[in-house]
Amino acid sequence: MKTLKLFVLAIAVITLSACSSDDDSSTPVVELTNANLAGTYELIFYEDFYEETETASDGSAVVVETETCVGDTFTNAILTFNSDGTFVTSGNYREVCNLTINGQTSTEQDIVPFDSSGSYSVNDTNRTIAFDGFINDVVLFDGTNLYLTSMQVETFDDETFRFEVEVRFRKQN
Repeated sequence: MKTLKLFVLAIAVITLSACSSDDDSSTPVVELTNANLAGTYELIFYEDFYEETETASDGSAVVVETETCVGDTFTNAILTFNSDGTFVTSGNYREVCNLTINGQTSTEQDIVPFDSSGSYSVNDTNRTIAFDGFINDVVLFDGTNLYLTSMQVETFDDETFRFEVEVRFRKQN
C-alpha cells in the first residue's frame, strides 16, 4: 500500500478524483499553458483515499480495506513548473492515515518526502496536467491557485483497487 501511494505521488506529483462541474463566474479561468503555469507553488493541502474490494460468491462487492490520509505540516513542500515542460518537487509533509481492514481501524502517521522531478504536459481543452504521463484533472487554476485531483482504478481477477488523491498548491510570489 505504501509503495502504491509513493509511486502515485512520485509519478503524479500529487492528485485525487472528482471534478466540480459547478461554473463559478467569480473565479477567473486562466488558460492552461506552460508559460502561465511556470513558477513555484507551495503545497497547501493533501488528501487521499484508498479502497480495496473483492467480489463475493454472490457477485456483490465486499470492502476489504480502506485508508484515508490527510497531509499537514508542509515543510518546504514545493512544486516548480518550468516553461520547458519539466517539473521539480522538494520538501516533505506529515501524513496521518486511518486504515480499516476487516472492520478494525488503526491510525498511523509518517513524514512523506516530496522529492521528484520529470516532465509534464498540459491540455487546456480537457483541463488536465499529465506528470510523466499520469493524468490529473485541474479543478482550479486561476494563476495563483492550482487544485488537482486524480483517480486510479485497477482490477485483478475479483479484486478492485481504487486510489484517489486531491492536492492544492498556491503560487509563491
